[in-house]
Amino acid sequence: MLKEIDYNDGEIHTWSGGKCPIHQKSVVDVSYGGRWILAAKAADLYWFKPLLFRITKQHIEPVAPPKPLELWVNVYADGRVMAYKTADIAASWLSRTGRTIRVIEVLEDV
Repeated sequence: MLKEIDYNDGEIHTWSGGKCPIHQKSVVDVSYGGRWILAAKAADLYWFKPLLFRITKQHIEPVAPPKPLELWVNVYADGRVMAYKTADIAASWLSRTGRTIRVIEVLEDV
């Protein structure tokens, strides 16, 4: 099994050419044949020939927070309780003597 290379270690890495191996928004110093270009965005560089590079500012995509679970619970006059995925479905099963409660999960900060 091939080990994935961590290019975000601050070291200079050799690239033999091909598709850019890092995030396109990362900032790098790069050398083409001994001529260094400093603080360039990876997307602005030509990666299809041999070069040396060092990531100076790694780009990490933000992670969207998880969406809380949302349910509609019908409480019927006879004491039964049923949960539904949407308000429309809950309403379609609700009798005149019952009521619907909207329940939203509370997520703790991680």
